Amino acid sequence: MVSDFAEIKQDCLKNNKLWEDTDFSAVQESVFYHQTPPFAFEWKRPKEFGTSINFIAPQGKIHPGQFGDHWLASCFGCLRQVEGLFYRVVPADQTFEEDYCGIFRFRIWWHGEWREVCVDDRLPVVGNKLVFMNDLGTPQSQFWPSLLEKAYAKLHGSYEALKYGTFGDALSDLTGGVAENIQIDKNLNQTLSWLENCLRMTSIVTCKIIIEGAKKAEEALHHGFFPNESYKILEVHKGPQTDDVVLTLRPSTSLHKYNQGLIVDSHGNIKLSLAKWTRIFTHLDVIHLDKETAADEPSLKSRRPWNVKVFQGYWRRGVNAGGCRNYDSFHINPRLQITNLSDGYLVISVSQYNVTEPQVIGFTGYEITDEIHADSTDPKFYKTRKSLINSQYTNARQVTERASFNSGVYLVLPTTFEPGSEAQFIFRIYSQQPVKLKQQEVAPVMLKTPWVTAKDAQKSLSQYQGIFLKIADQQKSVNPFELQELLEICLPNDYIKSCATVDICRQVVKVFDEDHVGRLNFQEFKNLICSIKLWQSVFKNHTKEKTGALKVERFKDALEELGFKLNSSILSNLVFKYIRKDGTLRFGDFVGAVLSLTSVFEFVGKKGDDSSLGFLKLATTELLELAI
Repeated sequence: MVSDFAEIKQDCLKNNKLWEDTDFSAVQESVFYHQTPPFAFEWKRPKEFGTSINFIAPQGKIHPGQFGDHWLASCFGCLRQVEGLFYRVVPADQTFEEDYCGIFRFRIWWHGEWREVCVDDRLPVVGNKLVFMNDLGTPQSQFWPSLLEKAYAKLHGSYEALKYGTFGDALSDLTGGVAENIQIDKNLNQTLSWLENCLRMTSIVTCKIIIEGAKKAEEALHHGFFPNESYKILEVHKGPQTDDVVLTLRPSTSLHKYNQGLIVDSHGNIKLSLAKWTRIFTHLDVIHLDKETAADEPSLKSRRPWNVKVFQGYWRRGVNAGGCRNYDSFHINPRLQITNLSDGYLVISVSQYNVTEPQVIGFTGYEITDEIHADSTDPKFYKTRKSLINSQYTNARQVTERASFNSGVYLVLPTTFEPGSEAQFIFRIYSQQPVKLKQQEVAPVMLKTPWVTAKDAQKSLSQYQGIFLKIADQQKSVNPFELQELLEICLPNDYIKSCATVDICRQVVKVFDEDHVGRLNFQEFKNLICSIKLWQSVFKNHTKEKTGALKVERFKDALEELGFKLNSSILSNLVFKYIRKDGTLRFGDFVGAVLSLTSVFEFVGKKGDDSSLGFLKLATTELLELAI
């Protein structure tokens, strides 16, 4: 299959032209979309800066530029140190010489998959100087940092949007891994154990200094370390005592200035004692990689690969966007069952795909014991049991927590903070021990008949007989249009009359017409009136605000009270069909949903034993009848 890159390049070479990317144009809005700087950007291609230029050079000095992001420069520098992963992102078969036509491509992990991103090589300049990522300070300038930054900005919508990113998010996007940020523990033995464990696995471990005060910054700068710059931890060398442990670090950018008191080897790597390292550095940024990705990097081949389990989902309003534990709708969130086959810790991460308007996200986990049915969707379960793990809730791209788990079964609910917040997400587990992951979903079923048969002894129903006979035909029956007229007269108020539409009356006749003649007799009409009273009672039970409108987050619970157990797929279709703009359903919408479900489940029930296996054999005519 020919890629977009190959097609564009072939077209440019054929027509002897340089490519101009119309999806990320060389305009002011591609740089700043909120701010308006007091100058205009010009755009230049690398060849306009001189003749000694390269796409990739053996050595370089990555600099963020006047308006660039230091954390992103640090991330690019770290990526360059893991050559196998670097060439996965930055294909080496690109040049400014042979077959050059102004287009370059990069591979970035985006929205749960590797995506090829193409950009033209027009770069923003001010005063004839690059003001974002660059490497112009070396004899042979390389332009992959500038062009990769442009590809990353294209995905975010602008260069300005990169201001809100983080080192961990960016390195995750460039490796496909999960980012974990950890505050360094001053307990040397505990820190040493944790570092050794991480360096045994297929993980990239970096450390940095987050300024906590002037004294901390002064000490860091005194030793030649820059706050917020990332330093890759290459190895930990153990001596006889904890005091003899030495870490080998490598700076990610060229900003580092070596102090005379530091031990630096011939490759520019820094040797630092564990005690001194814990005094200077404050945080670790760790990227955990799966087996397939790590296989591309030679320095990780001797490491033990992580066991990885993945689930991709979508929080949809009224379906599974229930919000955090503060809300009654918490139980409708996606329920992911983890089976941990032996004791050990798990790294659990949930990442969202929203970049420009991220939701506040997190997750909560529970232990499932033998006494508790693992498929429970009862809201009381979550109100009465103590959670085992609670992540922080933040509007970050990803939220990651590490916790120790005994062997057993656990239930984790990834959620947004507020109910009804929609976003696509990916949930991942990294473990050293075997783990199983599956989504808990109920099999769709109608547990009881959601309509009522009127009893002959109910005298209150006799009041409708005269009106019914007045509207009915000679066979004493009514069609959908006559039924609508009848309900307009018989139903007490507009709130209830919202179910008296022609479309709903057609559905009513389809469900209640036992003779299949397209009309209702008086007994069937009485059944309908009794059923409406039942549906009204259930509807009121779940409209706590007494507004006459059902919040879509309670739609599922109301249907369950009538006997419908539905999975997310079916509920999603119902919500799409019946939800109103304000996120609610009126009584007529609720009745329409009940009738639709009743009609389908009764049809399935008539098909016999095959339905119990989860599938049906339908003739074309039967399928058309069901759909229509």
